[in-house]
Amino acid sequence: MDRERFFVTVTAPSADRLRKLATKGLDLFMPTAHARGDEGVIEGLLTLDEVGELVKEGFRVSVDATMESRTGAARETTSLDAWLQAMGE
Repeated sequence: MDRERFFVTVTAPSADRLRKLATKGLDLFMPTAHARGDEGVIEGLLTLDEVGELVKEGFRVSVDATMESRTGAARETTSLDAWLQAMGE
């Protein structure tokens, strides 16, 4: 099972259905939740399996980008002492 995650926008047919998403344990960004007409919209970070399940349940899901394409985290790490030495401190 592929666990790669994607930034998504989920559109629910109603605000009530959007509220019920909170009980599913998905990685949804609650501050992004809002109404668009009669629909509810929220952004999140989901696997393709989770996207498929939501679509089967009647949600519209727009896949925007892979998690890695938006993550600014460095792939290399260093100790604080080494970083300070490199910075001339």
